[in-house]
Amino acid sequence: RLPMTRKGSNWEAAFKLARYATYATFTIESGNKVQKAAPDKHYAVPVYENGQRIFSSYLYESYSLGAQMGKDPRVPVMQAALLDKELAIHPDNYEAKVRLLFNKMNGSSGKEKEKYRKQALDVMAANFYSNPGNMGLMNKTTMGYLIIGEKTRLDSIRSVVRKKYPNTEYGYELQTDEIRSIADTEKKRLAAEALLQKTPAKDAKYINDLHELLLTIYAQKKDEKKALYHLRQIDQDTSPYRGEAYLRRANTLLQNDILLDSAVALTERAYSIAADFPAGVIRFFPETGYILPYVDPAVKMQVEQAAKANSLSLEALVKLKKGAKEEAGKLLAEAVDISTDAKTLSNAGIFFREINNPEKAFKVTKKLVMEKQEDTAAQRMMKEDYFAWKKSGEGWDRQMTEVTDYWRTRLLVILKKERMNKKSPGIERLVTLKGEAVTPSAMEGKIVVIDFWATWCLPCMKEMPYVEAVYKKYKDNPRVMFMIVNSGSGNTLEDARGWSGNQTYSFPVYYTNDKSLGEKFGFSVIPTTLIIDGKGVIQFRNIGFEGPVIEHKIGTAIDLLLSEKS
Repeated sequence: RLPMTRKGSNWEAAFKLARYATYATFTIESGNKVQKAAPDKHYAVPVYENGQRIFSSYLYESYSLGAQMGKDPRVPVMQAALLDKELAIHPDNYEAKVRLLFNKMNGSSGKEKEKYRKQALDVMAANFYSNPGNMGLMNKTTMGYLIIGEKTRLDSIRSVVRKKYPNTEYGYELQTDEIRSIADTEKKRLAAEALLQKTPAKDAKYINDLHELLLTIYAQKKDEKKALYHLRQIDQDTSPYRGEAYLRRANTLLQNDILLDSAVALTERAYSIAADFPAGVIRFFPETGYILPYVDPAVKMQVEQAAKANSLSLEALVKLKKGAKEEAGKLLAEAVDISTDAKTLSNAGIFFREINNPEKAFKVTKKLVMEKQEDTAAQRMMKEDYFAWKKSGEGWDRQMTEVTDYWRTRLLVILKKERMNKKSPGIERLVTLKGEAVTPSAMEGKIVVIDFWATWCLPCMKEMPYVEAVYKKYKDNPRVMFMIVNSGSGNTLEDARGWSGNQTYSFPVYYTNDKSLGEKFGFSVIPTTLIIDGKGVIQFRNIGFEGPVIEHKIGTAIDLLLSEKS
């Protein structure tokens, strides 16, 4: 999303194309108004080189048709034409080949459909065996299986790599994952050391995670010599996450009271690259490398300041452990002066507990809890700090009331800005788990909380306890209705009925096979939570799992709508 600036009578936005740019479409938005090139067409940015559309440009244009035209029946034919154009210019485009064959599969049946399926499998096999275990090719192979709807093959292809090509990039990753899952620490250590010993020098770049794992194990065992060896073996990281990795390793050394001088050096290294700490969602593909998002300069500055404060506050804890209390105090004061982000405040709380100052520990932890209501661990520490300071629980309820009032005030400000005022579309073929049809009249005049989920969605499962907590609070209110609805993507009614959560949670679960839910309600990620007012208008939408804060966010939104109606 790019903000626009006004210049005379024009509104403008400018950006530099990234090295991986191929094709993109966009709309122009002002409040709830969306401007397009045509009702079924976005504005477009196709990328050319030497007068010709670059590799995958037509492919990505074919992808974009669904976003531009929805379920328009013309889309498959138009996609096939674009894929033909792509392959005419770039005949070696693997993904375009698979997509075109899948398009033909969908447009045929019987033996002809099976013919195209086998051709697609041949294309995928040729891609895989051209360099088995290569991460880029593995990604393309698994993507191919997902395109043609054969996701059960993913486990089999991993098994092939694990057994036949263990000494490849992906082979090492699979072996490392297996070792990481071993519960017994000593068995884990032995397995990691065994893999290291048989790894040739040419493959050293594939086993950094093993050194990271062994660094942690030997730090826990207080084996300085071996911990330092593995710390030095970790290749110089050039990813956007290297600063976070420095702090993670420094914290490992601090927690185990080992190699504290190295821990200090790591915090200083992290501080020196604070400007490079990741801001926004960063994606990685073997073909393109790391893809950095556009980030508002003000947000980027906040991230940099937080990175500096995180580094200084962690260094303060290390210096305190080394016995340099005065120097540590100065570092902490500098950190808090730069940023009061969650991590810095958490480190400050640890510092004040270490020097036996529960009053200051309580104050910084209370500030942390006020800013991050989802941090339940901080809430527990806040209470412990308060009792340690006051030597009793007197006045504790008043402190928590201040915190929850602050949460509510902040959430109300956020929610009022996020109001959508968008008429809710219907959900087709909506039924209860008993198979009974649900009519729109069941929702009339009620504030409806709809949570879209799927049985295979891990973030959905993490969100469920918080949805249940809100449901229990409002379940007896006749003006509020909860609907936990299958997203219509890949699950059956039997899947929904067999979900173990039906025995764990009391909220009502519904099912639909309406495949257009995401398009109609405007989401492509689950869980997605919608809150609809009594007039059938979507007022709030939350996409993805945000952590425990979702409980407070949904509850505050319901209270806001209840108060307005009254």
